[in-house]
Amino acid sequence: MLFIPKFSKFKKSFRAKPIKRIYRKIDHPTIINGSIGLKILSSGLMSSDQLQAIRQVINKIIKRIGKIQFFSFPNATISKKSSGSRMGKGKGGKNYWVCKLQPGFMFCVINTSLINVATRALKAAQFRMPVATKIVINNFK
Repeated sequence: MLFIPKFSKFKKSFRAKPIKRIYRKIDHPTIINGSIGLKILSSGLMSSDQLQAIRQVINKIIKRIGKIQFFSFPNATISKKSSGSRMGKGKGGKNYWVCKLQPGFMFCVINTSLINVATRALKAAQFRMPVATKIVINNFK
């Protein structure tokens, strides 16, 4: 199952460029609902295939010891014309869906009591991320 929106009013969008805020302070607030999370440190684009791979690797490691929440969804399209087509004749068809990632955005949160297993799952997810990330642990006490 790929992450694709069920309904999109405008199927062909402009190029989904990431938001680059140079002077924005990257802060790491505490996690509201969850025990450990993955915070994004740089801007970029993530395709629905990459998001699916990250979801699968986290589920494979934590099995059923916790609950996962993802806070991003691919809602922008990347269109591409075929290589043999000539100039003009309108915009190409949609090729794949992406989500925009901003620095300081909480990507996912795992709510579990076993922090070491959740940390191992998020480290495996960091290898599949196209942007720089940081693991943030909630301090309960």
